[in-house]
This record gives sequence, structure tokens and C-alpha cells, in this order.
Amino acid sequence: FRSQRALVGSLMVAVCFGCFSPTACWAQKKYKDPYADKVVRIADKAARFLESDSASGKSGPICALAVLEYYKRYDGTVPTDNPMVKRVVRRIAGMVDSGAAEVLENRETYFPALALILLAEYDAKKYKPQIMKILDTLIERQLSNGAFTYSRDSTGDTSQSQFGALAFFVARQHRIPLDPKHAHSLLQFYVDYQAQSGTWSYKAQLGGGNVAGTNSIHSASLSSVYLLADMLRLSKRVKNMATASADSSLGLPKNVTVYVPPADDKEGDLQAAWGDGTGPVVKFERGKLASCKSAGNSWYSSQFQFPINTWNSYFMYALERYAYFKEQADGNLGSSLSSWYDDGVDYIEEYQNESGAVEGHQRAVNMPLNVNTAFSLLFLVRASEIISLPPTGSELLGGEGFGAGTLTQSKSGTIVSSEAEKSLQGLIASLSDATLDDRQLQQITEAMKRSVREFKSQGKRSRGEVTSFLKTMISEKNYYRRLVAIRFLSGEQDMDNVPALLYAMGDPDPTIAIHAHNGLRLVSRKFDTFVFEDRGNQQDNLLELARLKQQWTKWYLEIRPDAELLE
Repeated sequence: FRSQRALVGSLMVAVCFGCFSPTACWAQKKYKDPYADKVVRIADKAARFLESDSASGKSGPICALAVLEYYKRYDGTVPTDNPMVKRVVRRIAGMVDSGAAEVLENRETYFPALALILLAEYDAKKYKPQIMKILDTLIERQLSNGAFTYSRDSTGDTSQSQFGALAFFVARQHRIPLDPKHAHSLLQFYVDYQAQSGTWSYKAQLGGGNVAGTNSIHSASLSSVYLLADMLRLSKRVKNMATASADSSLGLPKNVTVYVPPADDKEGDLQAAWGDGTGPVVKFERGKLASCKSAGNSWYSSQFQFPINTWNSYFMYALERYAYFKEQADGNLGSSLSSWYDDGVDYIEEYQNESGAVEGHQRAVNMPLNVNTAFSLLFLVRASEIISLPPTGSELLGGEGFGAGTLTQSKSGTIVSSEAEKSLQGLIASLSDATLDDRQLQQITEAMKRSVREFKSQGKRSRGEVTSFLKTMISEKNYYRRLVAIRFLSGEQDMDNVPALLYAMGDPDPTIAIHAHNGLRLVSRKFDTFVFEDRGNQQDNLLELARLKQQWTKWYLEIRPDAELLE
């Protein structure tokens, strides 16, 4: 069942910055993206294992976060009703409220940082007081050199500091007030403590010294450099739209906007410190930052290996983060990491047991089974990419997709559409002939999802009315309008949408027809019965799709002999 929902993600919420095809962005040969069939199957098993786990103690935040990001990737929603995730979130919130030492006085940075990230990703508005309390604790524990560590008398350690960096990043994404100087000093720490060889030691040494380095600590450190530089806008994203940032409308068509609530007066100065979203937030020696990245990447070109024999799952999660942020900043990963995702997927498959847990190879030093599995799942779903987006489905995006004047805001802050049908037509009209990338399509698809549901819920709509309306959507001359419509119809998993999907199987563009075919696989639960085989050229592919359309039509008429098709 979960693999069926996973297809929703592939059709509705695939996010690939700066390019339409995920293949160009992830650049892997075997598993083009997290929606590859094998990846979905492995992720499903891992998520089921974690959902059945008690996730108690220190493992709670990372296990719950992995499950949450799994649902964000494949469902496009935050699983607020998931029993395991809800239980961990409530436990952490209760610990913060009671002043529990495990969160607020824990000498490790891992637990409070991951606790903050989990609460923010789950519901940043509801748990803002608890998030602020944890953030204040982290800031109070940050060393004068910008690092984080186990004890205050240390110069800091690079591993724990990476989780401080990630906590800062997520807090900022969710509009939690944060002075940029804390991210600035943490980035300065990583630059100052880099070794001459280009890598880092676990226990930081000023000036670096002669350090051999390990792949795990190197990934943790270099990923933090790229993440913090991105957060402080010291690096332009070459894989992303030039205008995109957490503070912008994401470069969407003019009447598709992101609703961001105004900051409280007391928070205004901190929000203003991040500027207008178009330039660097802080002053930083660009030459040193560039040299740090260059030396780190050079070390990787000669020292990268996979898998490693110490904490391999931990390494994979840091590697995934490095790959994402480097690709956004530089546009490529280099030849030494050309198969990093493919290799990781194959590794997880090999060492995943029947229960879904990822054990890891015997010669490796492994973490507890649930933590190993959580890190592996975060790797599989490409968590850094999901966490880097503003949270879809939250009130921060409550106004996306609706034209000006069609929304009202209730006293509770909820955004409500007063003209659903009108706003829906405006949304469809917003899809111009200009090139749209998958980030824009994701935002528009989510907006259409809400809009069409409002349209259907207004009064009693007959099946004929709805079918006629859907046919209009998939008959659009505009390619993007048809694509978004098919994504939406597929994600609904509604048998009433089958005639429209069958109609779209005859689309002159093979991409649209393939999306419709995958939508029918999702609705029918027939994932392996009717399989599209790429014939290598457009003409043969269209013939293959025509054959599949006949099979799907026969299947549907056997189930609903009296059905009316759209031909």
C-alpha cells in the first residue's frame, strides 16, 4: 500500500532544481531519483520497520524524522497523524516544557539539534515555543569559535557541529528567529579548522595540522560548509532559479504566491538581518571560502571510498547532504562521486533484512539498528532536498496558487478561498508557455490539488460534471497545463479519474502519456502487470503507449462495463 502512495510522490511532488528532468539533476545511471521502483521498495520496508520500533531514548528524534521525511517525499504531506511520529514529537515537546536535562542540558549536540529539526518539520507553528527554547539552548552552548562539542572546555568537534548547522538551517527555513551571526561563526569555524590536506579531524585543531581524515568526518564538515554558505547566501545556486530563496515567491507565475505571515514586532530586527533575499547576509572572506571548498573537493577526488568501515550509515547521511548542497552551488559532483547514490542504494538493499532494518556490513562499526535504518532512509529519500523547501501543506504556504483577491484570512490565521472555482481557473491560466521547472510544477500541482478539491466540494457535483471538467483540464493545448492536470488526477487515486487518464494515454507527447500510464498503475494497484518499456525513440514509444492504452481500456471496461469513455 505504501508503494502505491510512493507513486503519488513521483507524479506530484518530484522536486528537481533548475532542470525539468530528474536525471540531469541527480546524474545517476541506475536510480535516476528517489522514485525508482527499487528505491521505493527499500524505503517502504525501512519505514515500516521504524514505524514498528519504539524509538525511545536518544534514537527517537532521528527515527521519527526519517519517517516524517519519507512521507514528505512520497506523500507530499507531513504525517501529523502517524502514531510513531506523533508519540516522539509529544514526548520531546513534553521534555522541553518540563525542562528535562536530556534536551536542555544534554552535553551532546545531536539530541537537542535533531529534536529541534523534528519539531520544526512536524509543526513549526504549534511547537514554536519549544523550538525557541531548544534553539536558545544551542546558542548558549555554542563555543566562542563557533563550534559545538560535548564539553565547554573543548575547541569543538566537527561531527556535532554539523548537527548544529543543520538545526540552524531548518530553524531559518521555518521562520524561527535566528541571528545570522551564529551561522556565520559556525562557518568560520569550519574554514579556520580545515587541515592543510583539505580535510578535518573529529576533534578540531586550529590551522588543521597534519590530518589524514576520514570520509565520514570529511562529509560532515564539507557538507556543513556548503550548507552554511547556502544559508548565508554566500553561494549562488547554479542548479536553482536565480531568484529563488526562502523569502521569495520561488519564481512562480505572478498569481502563484507563497504566503508568509509577518514577523512579530519583537522578531522584526532578526528577520530584517537576513536582508531582502537577493545578496549575502554577512561579510565573509570569499577567497578563504572558495579555497576551503576547493581543498575539500580535492581531498575527495583522491580519498573518497564507499562503503567505509566505521559508522557507514552516518557517513551516508552526511554524504547525501554534501551531494545536494554542492550540486546546487557548483552544478556537479565530480567524477569520484559520480555513482554515490547508485552505490548507496545497492548497499542498503544488500544489508537490509526481512524486517526492513538496515544492518550494515559485518566489518563495519555500526550504530543501533534503528539509528542505522533511520540514516539509511534519510539517504534514500534525499532528505536534504526535501528539508530545503518551505514546508508544503503548512500555513506558511497557505496562499500559494491563488490569485490576488481570492483569499481571506481567518482570526486563527488560516487562509480560506472564497472563490474556489474562479481561483482554479486563474491557476490553470497561470501556466504560460514559458519554461517551468519541477519546483514550479510542484508548487502549482499542490495548489491545484487544493483548488480542485474545493471545486468538487462546492454543492453536489455530478459524475458527469466532474468528468467534463477533468477532460477540459487534460485537453489543454498548453503542455504544462496537461502535465499538472495528470499529476493531480493520478495522485487522487480515484477510479472516476480513469477515463481522463485513458484519454491522456493518447497524448501526442510521450511524457504526458507515460505520466497517465503511471497514474493508472497507481489507481489500479497493478504495478507489474502493465509495464511501459522504453523503445528508444518517440515513434516506437507512442506505439508502445497505444498498446498499453488498449490493455488499460480492456481492464477498466471489465470492472465498469457501463463506463463512459472520453474518446
